[in-house]
Amino acid sequence: LRFMVEASCVKFVDFIEENCSAIVEIKGTNEVRQLSPEMDIFEQTRTPLFVLEIIMKDGQFLYSTDLETFEPKARLIFDHAIKAVQTIPQIDPSVIIETHQIMSTQMLNSVTVSEPQICEQRERIAKAV
Repeated sequence: LRFMVEASCVKFVDFIEENCSAIVEIKGTNEVRQLSPEMDIFEQTRTPLFVLEIIMKDGQFLYSTDLETFEPKARLIFDHAIKAVQTIPQIDPSVIIETHQIMSTQMLNSVTVSEPQICEQRERIAKAV
């Protein structure tokens, strides 16, 4: 399980970095130019990572979601996924024969949120978003 989680963490961080790396120049409502040649955001068929609406409030145009919340949310999702796999028991209780008593539930070995590579990946997410 540990190796699968490590690989999944790497893929998640790569996914975030890849999809948050586009640089565009907006000159007007109908004039948008892509400045990052390595990916074509106008040709992608993926669902967007984040959805923003532009609203008018007190005579100003604003985003419907505070942009400062994106980075903490992305990190929270990452941490939540790591903590979730730490709760997977080694043996399913329904498989244990009634005569065998286990004093405590043993969990599968997995990564923790405080490991150096996980901390580095969390920072990469924050930088990308």
